[in-house]
Amino acid sequence: MSSDAALESGYAQTLAEANAIGKLVAAVDRRPGTQRADAYDANTHAMSGLTGRKDDQNFQECKQAYEGTQQQIMNDVERGDVYGAAHTIQDSYSPSHFGYKQWDGGHLGNLHVPGVSHMTGEDFRNSYSPDVQAATEATADFFDAYVKNKQGRGPIPDPKAFLAPQPCGP
Repeated sequence: MSSDAALESGYAQTLAEANAIGKLVAAVDRRPGTQRADAYDANTHAMSGLTGRKDDQNFQECKQAYEGTQQQIMNDVERGDVYGAAHTIQDSYSPSHFGYKQWDGGHLGNLHVPGVSHMTGEDFRNSYSPDVQAATEATADFFDAYVKNKQGRGPIPDPKAFLAPQPCGP
């Protein structure tokens, strides 16, 4: 998905470069701390995370997670973390994430182990599925906007332009 988007948008010039980009986008899942249940890290994956003090934590409401995810993309762009932003955009289209579902960290002791329902919904291998097609198109649009911005040909659009349609209601 990331490789196709990188080629389609011109962000990558060769298949080897596109495949490297795909690996870097996927590797966001393995960055230290990115699987924690706090709001910041959950929003990296377009999910609802925990807020508040340790003894009084609650999950973000859908709208809070949606807004936090938009902020996450803006922060990534400001830091030049194009792969982090692309990862967040793609996760917003995953059936396991859609609707800013609650993320508890998926831990079993010290191991990161998402539940079976999360992993089966995360199957993006079918490149013809509507979810994959939409995520690929949104990522290509993001890469295109990012390149144009770096070339001084316009601002990065509002992150809502790249995320899956807002599922939280009015």
